[in-house]
Amino acid sequence: MTDLFAISATGGQGQLTSINLGGSIASVANLGNGGGAGLAYRPASSTMYAIRRGPAEPALQTISLTGQAQTLGSLPVGLDGGLAYHNPSDRLFALSNQVPGAPSMLHQINLDGTSFPLFQTPGPTWGALFYEPLRDRFFALGTDSSKFSWIYELTLGGTLVKLFGVGYRAKGGLAYGRHQDTFYFVGYDTETDPNAHLHSLRLNGDVRHVMNLGAGFDEGSLQASPWFGGRIQITSPLPSERFLTAETPHFDAAVLDGSGNTLANSTGLEWSSNIDGVLGQGPIDHKLTAGTHSVTLSGHGLSQTYPVRVYSDLGGLYSAQPAPAELSRIQRDFTFNWLDGTPGVPAEAWASFPGFPFDQNSSDPSRTAVLAKLDVLRHQRFDQPPPFSEGLTLYDFVKSHTHTINAGLGTGANMAGGGVINLNRNFALWQNPYVDSLYLLLHENRHNQAGDAGHTSCTSWTGGAGTPGGMDPAFEPGSGYAYASLYLMWLFKHSLFDPPETKSRARDLAIIFRDRFCTRPSSANPAIQSLLVELWNV
Repeated sequence: MTDLFAISATGGQGQLTSINLGGSIASVANLGNGGGAGLAYRPASSTMYAIRRGPAEPALQTISLTGQAQTLGSLPVGLDGGLAYHNPSDRLFALSNQVPGAPSMLHQINLDGTSFPLFQTPGPTWGALFYEPLRDRFFALGTDSSKFSWIYELTLGGTLVKLFGVGYRAKGGLAYGRHQDTFYFVGYDTETDPNAHLHSLRLNGDVRHVMNLGAGFDEGSLQASPWFGGRIQITSPLPSERFLTAETPHFDAAVLDGSGNTLANSTGLEWSSNIDGVLGQGPIDHKLTAGTHSVTLSGHGLSQTYPVRVYSDLGGLYSAQPAPAELSRIQRDFTFNWLDGTPGVPAEAWASFPGFPFDQNSSDPSRTAVLAKLDVLRHQRFDQPPPFSEGLTLYDFVKSHTHTINAGLGTGANMAGGGVINLNRNFALWQNPYVDSLYLLLHENRHNQAGDAGHTSCTSWTGGAGTPGGMDPAFEPGSGYAYASLYLMWLFKHSLFDPPETKSRARDLAIIFRDRFCTRPSSANPAIQSLLVELWNV
């Protein structure tokens, strides 16, 4: 990983160099003639600015993180004491050292390369400058005539405070790792030692040797990389999220700096799976084969890995324990109230069944059962859109009309209205196939829609006695039974991912619904009518 960038110079040639605090140093790009006299990073453009020494006056350059350099223009002679990016003003500031006819000064440099002096900075020979926004202070390194170096605090108001000594011959720039609250600088142990040494510096006076850099780092050009102390935070998929092989998960992430600020998304970073190999560079949409994948995103020397689970059908997905992040997502989409049944009856008290247990062989109620059934609707798809779902997935269709789900442990009637669905104990019990619960959910969701026809009292078309208030007046425009029937019919005939046993169960349930309407069901929609004939003629 690149922790620091530096401009090193050997044989008159400048090199953009990466430094890993683990001990590795590598050349990033050749910058051409001349070394460096300052290096600063501007987050808004992901660009470094550098003062480059030349045969005459110094020049201001931009340098990309991959080493592409562009010269903006020349700068005043003597401007070789370090360069800093000032976040509040979106400008650069640099220190000059005394030259014939001009004292040492703090200069303001605009991003187009124009510059002007602000005030004098008498004292040492300046070798580095850095602005720390949380403290709203500049920090500078200066070396006195005895070759001993000091760290100074500097403000735009002209205040210059000498803090403490840092050692001999500190003249290789000043970088800062905010996540550590630690500065880094380059110094030389002796006058004749050709090798530079990287040191750490904390404002409590703690100075330590970090690593040997080698030759060519004796100029004020050190800058922390934007990834120093950073990490990758995968934002999609969720950790251990479940998918079907036919689904196409979206892969993306945020690259965070050492302070937790977002630097970028996953563009240019590589996604890979221990099962499917390299998936591509993100953000991407990519299908995965069945299995538990260890998905890794890597780049900038950073990486993150976590599992993603993939199943061939909804039966396998429903049988797998939902990830905590999946349960949290559903709980953000709906308000859940976990209601007890008969007072004093332990079997009807949620306190008797704490947490979110997952055991589909258990006869106990479970909060997880409620959420897992809802999550099936997130994945359920059809080769033709269900005729009642308003063009939405069934999960989003329910969410658009229902905001609160009261999951009770009593045995009272299920009912809904005003965006609230009240479910009795059965919905909190594990059921497989899950269709027995989901048709009920679609039934009750219908009562939260505008235009719900409601139930009525009537005699069924078969001649059997009607249940008062328990039938739909007609199939179209129907109420809860109509929508439950349509869901079951569509799952039986058009479902893409439900297993055969679930489709068969949906067919059997749909047939039962033929005595839930006051008139024989019929539809002007040919696709619906053909299913009505097929199922109601059994």
